[in-house]
Amino acid sequence: MTKYSQIAIVDSMTPKSVEYYEKLKKVGVNDVIVTLSRAGYSSYSEVAEIHTDIARRLDMRVHAALSTDLRSPFHDARHFFSVYKYLGYNFGSKTMIMCYPDGNVKNPAKNLHELLG
Repeated sequence: MTKYSQIAIVDSMTPKSVEYYEKLKKVGVNDVIVTLSRAGYSSYSEVAEIHTDIARRLDMRVHAALSTDLRSPFHDARHFFSVYKYLGYNFGSKTMIMCYPDGNVKNPAKNLHELLG
């Protein structure tokens, strides 16, 4: 049987404590995907900074995530990459994009292409 790495996705709802991350490590989680920005929340980077710092101090691999509704893809990308750079994430590393539905977005595929561009 193939053994896969265990990965945790963390965001503002995740406890911001060293003890929580130590528990994750005890059950074999060594990779953490940190949500760096979320559409509509300009202060989300403070949460991302705390999670990134704790995970790095415990020698966990950190990866970045962007959470978006695709309403303002250019703004979302700009904010995400400013936090990405500020927190010292490496360009070329893996990034996860979480798109959640918004009925007011007329052409989500076009907006996703704009975001990725």
